[in-house]
Amino acid sequence: MEYKITQKDVDEYMDMVLNKNPMSKFVFDMLSKL
Repeated sequence: MEYKITQKDVDEYMDMVLNKNPMSKFVFDMLSKL
């Protein structure tokens, strides 16, 4: 069973995470700069 992660899935997941934990936005910003 193959599951393809789409950009929409990523966006929705990030929204969910960021809404629950503002700190994760900081972490995500750091990771995206690597």
